[in-house]
Amino acid sequence: MNQLVFKSNDQVVTSSRNIARDFGKEHKNVLRDIRGLLKNEPAKEMFFETTYIHEANNQEFTKYLMNRDGFTLLVMGFTGRKAMQFKMQYIQAFNQMEKELRKTMSPTELALLQAKNVYELEQRVNNHETKLTLIENNVENEITLSYGEQRRLQKAVGRRVYKLFTNKDDRPQAFADIYREIKDRFGVASYKDVRRQDLQDAINYVNNWIPRKVAM
Repeated sequence: MNQLVFKSNDQVVTSSRNIARDFGKEHKNVLRDIRGLLKNEPAKEMFFETTYIHEANNQEFTKYLMNRDGFTLLVMGFTGRKAMQFKMQYIQAFNQMEKELRKTMSPTELALLQAKNVYELEQRVNNHETKLTLIENNVENEITLSYGEQRRLQKAVGRRVYKLFTNKDDRPQAFADIYREIKDRFGVASYKDVRRQDLQDAINYVNNWIPRKVAM
């Protein structure tokens, strides 16, 4: 079998051509999958674009080199018994080559490599934490009132209307007005669609609401 992994720029890598060869994929499809992964910023540290000369026609074509993380990311979706066998062979090859690479390094080079690995790990963790925070914030921004929170807003509306309107005949219109103004104020189709994070603002708005006829 041809060499699975090799050394490039003090890293142990494999190539997209190796992946295509050993996993029974067309190289153009492997390139497509890698380019899809490269849309994610962290993946740009795992893949390195380069070229090779095709033996048959002496033309230059694109290929990618990838480190262990890139390899793992790319092939994790490959299935089947044969795919599993090659995954294990590649992992063993990475382990062996990295072990040999460490043996040939001076203590200073080894310390620098370890520091680089720690830094890259911290960067990946920070990137993941940032993404999780963004996702959590986006989710929080989209969450609307629960049933209990809707009841809190309804009770606030009821207290305000009953405080301002002693005549029960005036109250139906007052309820309609205050709910309409809540929808306008918070840009929603129903008071039920008020975002959870805006609940206290909505209650404060209701507590200070003045009917337009009274305000005039």
